[in-house]
Amino acid sequence: MATQNTFVIEYGLTVGTTEVISSAGKLASSALSLLDTDNLTEGSTNRYFSNTLARGAISLASGESNLSYNSTSGEFSLPQVDGGTF
Repeated sequence: MATQNTFVIEYGLTVGTTEVISSAGKLASSALSLLDTDNLTEGSTNRYFSNTLARGAISLASGESNLSYNSTSGEFSLPQVDGGTF
């Protein structure tokens, strides 16, 4: 059976000159400002936004002939309908 240990920070935690955890035990906003998506690994389910992912997620209904979609440009095209164009 694995042993579970508890780590308690009683007086805050500072890394270099940046306070990470305050003496009240709260995560300091200054520590969060150092994080961005370059520091965080993209998950397999929760993915970061990209035009390529968004465009790849769009599809038209099977057999749709009145509308076309270009996944490279992200543009929809609607051909002439009832004598006019859109």
